[in-house]
Amino acid sequence: MAAVTARWVAVLVVLVAFALRVLGLPGLPPGLNMDEGFYGLDGLAVLGGEVLPFYPANGGREALFMVLIAPFLAILGRDPLALRLPAAFLGVLTVAAVVPLGWRLFRQPAGERAAWVGVAAAALAASSLWLVIFNRIGIRINAFPLLLAVTVYCFWRAWESHHARDWLIAGVAAGLTEYTYTAARILPLLLPGYALARASLELSLRPLRERWRGLVLFGVVAGLVTAPLAGYALTHPEEFFRRQAKLNPLSESEEQAPAIRYLTALAGTLPMFVVPGRGDQRAYRNYPGAPVFDLALAPFFLLGLGLVLWRWREPWASLLLLWFFLMVLAAAIPLGVVPHLAHAFGLLPGIYLFPAFGLVVTSTALLRRGVPRRLVVLASAGLLLASGSWAARTYFVDWAALPELANQFDGDMREMAAVMNELAASDTAFVIVQSRLYREGYRHGTIAFLYRGSAPYGFLRADEEQIASDLAALVGDRPTVITFERAAERDIPADEKRIVALLLARQGELLWEDRYDFFRVAAWRVHPPLFSLLAPSGFTPATLPFGPVTLRAYAAGLSTSGRQLWAIAEWEATGKTTQDLKVSLRLLDAHGHRVGQSDRELLRTGLFEPTSRWEGHERERTFHLLDLPPGLPPGRYTLAAVVYDRETSMPLLVAGSPEVPVASVTLDGERQLVVRAP
Repeated sequence: MAAVTARWVAVLVVLVAFALRVLGLPGLPPGLNMDEGFYGLDGLAVLGGEVLPFYPANGGREALFMVLIAPFLAILGRDPLALRLPAAFLGVLTVAAVVPLGWRLFRQPAGERAAWVGVAAAALAASSLWLVIFNRIGIRINAFPLLLAVTVYCFWRAWESHHARDWLIAGVAAGLTEYTYTAARILPLLLPGYALARASLELSLRPLRERWRGLVLFGVVAGLVTAPLAGYALTHPEEFFRRQAKLNPLSESEEQAPAIRYLTALAGTLPMFVVPGRGDQRAYRNYPGAPVFDLALAPFFLLGLGLVLWRWREPWASLLLLWFFLMVLAAAIPLGVVPHLAHAFGLLPGIYLFPAFGLVVTSTALLRRGVPRRLVVLASAGLLLASGSWAARTYFVDWAALPELANQFDGDMREMAAVMNELAASDTAFVIVQSRLYREGYRHGTIAFLYRGSAPYGFLRADEEQIASDLAALVGDRPTVITFERAAERDIPADEKRIVALLLARQGELLWEDRYDFFRVAAWRVHPPLFSLLAPSGFTPATLPFGPVTLRAYAAGLSTSGRQLWAIAEWEATGKTTQDLKVSLRLLDAHGHRVGQSDRELLRTGLFEPTSRWEGHERERTFHLLDLPPGLPPGRYTLAAVVYDRETSMPLLVAGSPEVPVASVTLDGERQLVVRAP
């Protein structure tokens, strides 16, 4: 009867897991992360017949998840749901796999209550904030805990039964696990390592002598299944081991010895299980700071872990402990951010067996002390329900409301792709402006996956040396250019100097512009010859000192539309300053009244550093567009410069005046502009 009840409770747990993973998909999480987009592209490659054991793009990824999402892409198309629904299903199956795993491992210590260890662990996994967050993101890591649970279950069954069939099935499961996630490469240390550990603990070769045929069969089958992936690793080592090279804990550091770095990372990882505020801080992976187990579950986790440690010599306990400690050591391999829940995914789903065991042992002790069964059952169920309710509320209310979430899931790129799909036309080119800190040839997985139009698009690096030629190459002979400029991403501005707008205004006309939450979009009609920034010979020399900076050259002209004056000013740092300076170019009429103005911060190219961080003698340019009022009459005007402190807005005085004439500007009746030295 108890076994039947456990089965029905397990079914209910799996249904709850399903609801928590599909409710609100694909809108929550918002956007579509760049990594998800790249998985979608590889899934489309699978649909096109390009089935590989390993896909090298975006740092390299094992292939199983791409194969799994391919049929969803065939049915749903380029939709985020086609990526996130398979991940959710993998999460549900992981929860279901915990039930037999717990029952199989805990039959000896828990006896007839072993089934309840599996059910309780499944309930914890179903409502785990850690798993819920990841299971709703369309990335390959979600296949890892499912295949790992299946592999450990099959291995343990084979270890107990000695049957060749069980060893064969375990070998297949272990081989398939290697196609899930990079951390699966530690699996050869876990299972063969367990066989060696048993021989060491028993001070006898008997465990190996009794099972050597099965272990050989397990290894051969796992090797055969993994052979295509191993072959790829041998022929493409630079791609296959790229991520591991980045994670190498023995890499040299000028600050700390490798051992110190690793121990520091380990010390930062261990508190994530039970200490509030010491969990993973990144919203993409966790509600910032939340531990794996809340305050209600933490005592049962520690109790369960302690009980397993107490019985560490027993076969089932030594397997669990080897699993736990090996994966904790792997999770601490530093990448600069610890704790890191993605690196700790090898702990799943076995980590939930510890608090489940602690809860079952506590319930059994209460029953033996005469506490009514109904009260014990209600208390245990209430604890699991309260913990699950906390996790659900944290995810759907608190986590969903985090302001940084949209940025971390590239919500701007998802919205940008939707705008591009709406505006795509044969005479249009889309230009997405990026900081020059991005590498050449950069592309974003979210845009690449979601954009379905035929109009070309590209990412334009705001690099002064080649931005004009890059823009011309992107646009080609298309007369319409639609530019997207993102808000600063991770404090990296896109086109802080506003070079793109100046280039397009010089040789085109603004048709319309719009602002969205995370980016602005503008449409331009451009005219050949296409874009160029002026060569030094095109500038007018000048020597106008403003304290620590001097204006050395300038160029100016009228935009194609006739509604703006464009100007480029070249500045040299002639001394060190603690001030962060800004430049204001102003167009003054004959009476000294201001009719146009453009202010720009003086920034060092590349890192966009203000003047307080300059070393001296740098030469930098500022790019200006001055809007001219409608009906501005022909006549003579003066282009003047003001340099002022960014914080206080106090100008630097030159000969007692803040405004220094730079050029004389003549506007004739046909909207032609002549610029001369003052």
